[in-house]
Amino acid sequence: MSRSVQQIDQAVGLRIAARRSALGLSQSALARELGVSFQQVQKYEAGANRVSASRLHQVATALGLFGGRLLSRPAGCGRDGESGGCLLYTSPSPRDLSTS
Repeated sequence: MSRSVQQIDQAVGLRIAARRSALGLSQSALARELGVSFQQVQKYEAGANRVSASRLHQVATALGLFGGRLLSRPAGCGRDGESGGCLLYTSPSPRDLSTS
């Protein structure tokens, strides 16, 4: 498989960034929760580094999402996945990382 950035890597990264931003979290705050550097979060968000399945689950949990929400766009959402707040699905009680 090529080391070039894949479309799915970019899409997942954009969804991570959008959700993190919607929660008012910095890359550093998310990085602390994940146990990685903020530079690693930057790379995930840019699609430069692929997010493993276990890390994807960890990110989704940290952002108060159901795991699959970072991978797919539900029916009715625009092609960019952002129309009508489509990125902002939450589990019943999203975690507030800004206090950690």
